[in-house]
Formats: sequence, C-alpha cells, structure tokens
Amino acid sequence: MDTRAIIDYAMNDDAKAMRDALYASIHDRVNAHIQAHKQNVAQSLFPEEHDEEEVEVEMSESVEELTEGKMDKMSLSSLWHKHAQHSYSADQGYGGGMGGHHSHHAATAIENHVRKHHGNKVADDMLNHSDHHIAHAEYAGPDESEHHEKEAAKLRAKHGIKGDLYGHKE
Repeated sequence: MDTRAIIDYAMNDDAKAMRDALYASIHDRVNAHIQAHKQNVAQSLFPEEHDEEEVEVEMSESVEELTEGKMDKMSLSSLWHKHAQHSYSADQGYGGGMGGHHSHHAATAIENHVRKHHGNKVADDMLNHSDHHIAHAEYAGPDESEHHEKEAAKLRAKHGIKGDLYGHKE
C-alpha cells in the first residue's frame, strides 16, 4: 500500500481503512527487512568461494576507507554490489554511528570510480540498480518486490554483473 492511499484514508476520516492500510504497509516493510536479514545471515553461515585477492580487498574495506587502488582491484560486479550495500546503509542511517555518513561517502567514491573507469552510462545504471536494491529490501510491498528484482536483473545482465540483487552468486 502506498503512503498516498494511507493519507487519503486519514483525510477522509476513514480510520479503519487507514489503520488497516498502515498495518499492511508496516508488515510488508518489516517482512522485506527480515527476508533481507535472513539472506545476510545465511550467506555468513555458508560463505561463497571468492578469489583470495577479492576476499583480501573486501576484508580491508570493512576496516579502511575505499581508495582508488583498492577499487582498481575490484571487479565491476563487486563495485556494483558494494555500492548497493553502502547506499542501503546510508539510506538506513548505518555507518559508524554517523548517520550513514561513512556509507554515503563510500557510495559516492564508488560512483566516481565507476564513472571514471567505466563511463557515465554504467555508473547511472549502477545507481539505478542500487535504488532497486534499497526499494526491494526496505520499501517495496509484495506487488512491487518482483518489479524491483526484474528491473535490477535487466541492469545486471546489460553490463555482465554477476550475482543477484543482494550480490549473492547465482
């Protein structure tokens, strides 16, 4: 249920419909967040195989700032998925207790790197992919969820990006 419908119900003094729509919206968002968290937990329990160099880069990123040198070693697929993770964290206010400040800067650094090395169209599509990732994980209801998955899959296929919407290998 979209926010506009909830507001319309409130303005029309239809409290029951507003409450039902609000609860449905909250339920959908909480459920999407729980599903995303389940995927993250499952991934940590059953880690995927990575190249040694890729694992080294990912481990160092969790502690240090992203630098051009580190991003040069990452595949375009890794950059896309790392951008989606940082965009999501910034959207949610995560990132070292600074309201997503670190995550926002990391996402911007990745965007600038991709623009410089892969072009504006690839970077624009990466931003759209990250928007679909955030919408799917946090804001999409059941009807919209499939749309975001499909649109993100089209963008990944267009640029040969490996992995699913959350970066897991398919």
